[in-house]
Amino acid sequence: MKRSRAARLGLVLMMGSAALSACGDDDASGPTDMALDAGAPSFRADVFPIIAANCAISGCHGATRTSANLLMDTPENAHANLVGVAAMGTLCTEDSVARTRVVVGDAASSLLVSKVTEAEPDCGNAMPLGAPSLSASQQATITAWVAGGALDD
Repeated sequence: MKRSRAARLGLVLMMGSAALSACGDDDASGPTDMALDAGAPSFRADVFPIIAANCAISGCHGATRTSANLLMDTPENAHANLVGVAAMGTLCTEDSVARTRVVVGDAASSLLVSKVTEAEPDCGNAMPLGAPSLSASQQATITAWVAGGALDD
């Protein structure tokens, strides 16, 4: 049975939220903005290792070739080329406006989340291309990082 995009993304967001809530405290007086939540995944410690192992490899988004002008060989390059950056090419363009790779705080609108969580994203190909999908835990980490503000920490 094929799930809708919204249902799959909802499942990933719930998994990420559950994982994060297990790490945080229950103090209701703390910040409500997840971007300020110390429990949000760290880009350098949690997200970049996933990118390095699955995306920043030869022939994809590594230093020797940058598919779709997306260089992710270092944490600095990966963050700078993902957050707030429009996708390249015509496959992910609607009404002459390119989709944004990572929309800060908005996992549902972020192309990266769509491409790593969906078998058939609404534009382009599922990633990593020609390799097994990321694990549910890896998908949840990336989704929670985007939802948490996509900080470079």
